[in-house]
Amino acid sequence: MATCAPLPNALVDFWHCNATGSYSSFTGLSPNTPFEELLSELNVTYYNLGTTDLHTDDTTWLRGMWPTDERGVMEMKTIFPGFYVQRAIHIHVQVHTDWTLRENGTITSSHTVSTGQIYFAEELEREIMALEPYGSHTQINRTTNEEDSIFSQDTEGGYNPVVSVVPADGKDVRNGMIGYITIGVDTSAIERREGWGPS
Repeated sequence: MATCAPLPNALVDFWHCNATGSYSSFTGLSPNTPFEELLSELNVTYYNLGTTDLHTDDTTWLRGMWPTDERGVMEMKTIFPGFYVQRAIHIHVQVHTDWTLRENGTITSSHTVSTGQIYFAEELEREIMALEPYGSHTQINRTTNEEDSIFSQDTEGGYNPVVSVVPADGKDVRNGMIGYITIGVDTSAIERREGWGPS
């Protein structure tokens, strides 16, 4: 981050919810129920990110990892995320260095150098949320970026975690879009947490 040099061969891990707010691996949990209520319903009296297992299934949709190229660029193809209770629309992103692809297809890494979330402009969110199947998610009100305390934290110090978007066809984002964002990471700031949170 101090040099602004590209970071090649960094593994970028991303995940987000579907159009109606559900995450893969957690489809048995309601996206419309506040987290504290979910824990109570599940009789979980102590929750620790990375060690308390709330998985309900083995699905993996809308989750992926891919390494950056020699220019420090990673491209992914996904859908526009939906929303769940008390959170603005976002995509989770982690960056790992010193990672290894095992023979069984899993990844191991002891160096997570960045964990964060990226967001979208409110005007774009309103436009996409009017489309189906997003428009059918009416059980709760959508939290805007302005209302989301985590978004507020992520924009402190002048940081801009909002994805720049252009229509894929050059005309209309409703037909698809291309998003761009540059993420600065400090490769010396290694996070030694076990497990990656679902929310």
